[in-house]
Amino acid sequence: MDIILLHKILEGIVTLFSFLGTLFAIYHYKSSWMLFLVASLLSIYLFYQTSLIANMMLQIYVSIRCVQGFLYWEKLSVNQINVVQYGLLTTIGLFFASIVLITIIFGIYNRLISIKVISNSLSQLNLLLDSSVLVFTVFANELLLKKQANNWIFWMVVNTLSTILYFVESLYFLSFLYLIFLFMAFYGFFHWKRIGFQTTNHYS
Repeated sequence: MDIILLHKILEGIVTLFSFLGTLFAIYHYKSSWMLFLVASLLSIYLFYQTSLIANMMLQIYVSIRCVQGFLYWEKLSVNQINVVQYGLLTTIGLFFASIVLITIIFGIYNRLISIKVISNSLSQLNLLLDSSVLVFTVFANELLLKKQANNWIFWMVVNTLSTILYFVESLYFLSFLYLIFLFMAFYGFFHWKRIGFQTTNHYS
């Protein structure tokens, strides 16, 4: 099978399972994690082929967390959502930590490129976007696993960056998917905030 055709088929499958997984997550179905797992496993191969190394490593991490998320959500009541109210200092701290991590990963990328471990066809912009998607996805995934409504704010950032990154990499199905995810993240945030019954201030 032609490699380009294979990539397009994989993009379509990842798109379908990711879309369904996000939709199921909005309505708190634990099966969303199994849909995410399938999408993540396929994405590992896809990102390896397109030299998005950080995203490939990220999907390995996400695959593991999908299994843990399924088991964790199974222990919770269907509608249990922790609506976390972030304080200003905590919000600034989280974003500062994200910037620090992005800078570190970006520096490692540049170092690897200089010794030709990673394809030198990757642009500086792609490296920066790739690093940023990795860091913010980790934050978003952890909050989603714990059913904290503010996970959708971090997904808004991830989806915006991913839309740009995948478009540049000619992964048009994924780019369009993440544009849809951006709107779904907005809906998910307000939906979870509306039906959430427990407000905590762990991050205030």
